[in-house]
Amino acid sequence: MGMPRRRRARTAVPRLAGQQKVYLMTNLKRFRDGSPERKHTGMSSITADLADTEIEALAQYLTSLAAPAVSLSPTRTK
Repeated sequence: MGMPRRRRARTAVPRLAGQQKVYLMTNLKRFRDGSPERKHTGMSSITADLADTEIEALAQYLTSLAAPAVSLSPTRTK
């Protein structure tokens, strides 16, 4: 039968693991700085006190994480 197909999960919460460092840094700074493109009360409050060096360290960490694989096979529930 072969290997099961895998795809990225579609959820309301974006996947951060494995994203590119520049992408993460740019968007974390936008949240912190209150950019109109990234208005989100929760993320703005989380990033409000982060220094650029902390954002860089966080982005590096998230980049190093492997993105989880999601199976396309349906799951059975009873």
